[in-house]
Amino acid sequence: MNRSDLQRLKERLKAIVAELPLPNPWNLETFLEALGHQRNRPIIVRPIELDGPTPADMPSGLWIPRQTEDYIFYEPRTSRPHRQHCICHEVGHMVLRHNSDPNRPGQYLHRVFENIDPALLDAARARTSYRFIEEQEAEMVATLILDGAGDHRRTPRRVKSSTARQWHSALGLRL
Repeated sequence: MNRSDLQRLKERLKAIVAELPLPNPWNLETFLEALGHQRNRPIIVRPIELDGPTPADMPSGLWIPRQTEDYIFYEPRTSRPHRQHCICHEVGHMVLRHNSDPNRPGQYLHRVFENIDPALLDAARARTSYRFIEEQEAEMVATLILDGAGDHRRTPRRVKSSTARQWHSALGLRL
């Protein structure tokens, strides 16, 4: 992706995020409830934890769209800021209307949701890497949401990872 493509993508995503109901002061639950009302379908957020250590190929977040509601599952054994970012990443998939990739979601979903019809899991969004453009877009949306919410937070966010710094820099956002 060249610089002008990145700039066009950034502007498109900023316009999408500008239409989202970011609450003041920032509160993730309030945001998700308002977004659910805006979309005319509730967003149900649940932790999902496997027994034992989390395998490296497990996603930090998972979006499962259903007929009348959206489910977001997240890994609870992480920091609060990381959980919020993961949930906002899945919101990114929702608002960008990303379709499921037939090659995903992979074996980890079948391990987690053994008793669910595999056809339902094919509609799932799960983040394990940044290989796909959809994942990059959803990551940028999460960053833009949380940056926009940053003005409404009580405590400033600290960006420590080099990947997060690169995204902030590419998007022209402050750290």
